[in-house]
Amino acid sequence: MANALSQALPNGLFDPAGTGYDQVTADELIQLFPLTMPKPNKYMGEVIGSPDAFQAWVWHPEKNDYLMHSSSRDPRTGMLLKGLGHETAGKARAADERLGYTWEQGAGGRTYSTKTNPGMHNPHSKGY
Repeated sequence: MANALSQALPNGLFDPAGTGYDQVTADELIQLFPLTMPKPNKYMGEVIGSPDAFQAWVWHPEKNDYLMHSSSRDPRTGMLLKGLGHETAGKARAADERLGYTWEQGAGGRTYSTKTNPGMHNPHSKGY
């Protein structure tokens, strides 16, 4: 059974309406915007990262540990990397809304997260 990261259309392309994650684009972003800080060895907050990094350390209380998470959207374009049916797409949308972003349908069926109020700014607005 395929996991959420590997689910794709029959032609191997990411399905923006599906349950998967656009790992091809994420891999490119991980290379372009690497997380250079080491994993925290004690609790330091829910999300630990750099505004310039594509990934962040996210606290998982059920594991009493940090796990590395990739962002839900491409910081260059606002393009959502999770399919709308992804199990945490709702969390990403709620986080974006709290940070002043709205989701809009774009070219090729892709969803884009755009700033609702340009006056609002948060350097950690990647919607983890």
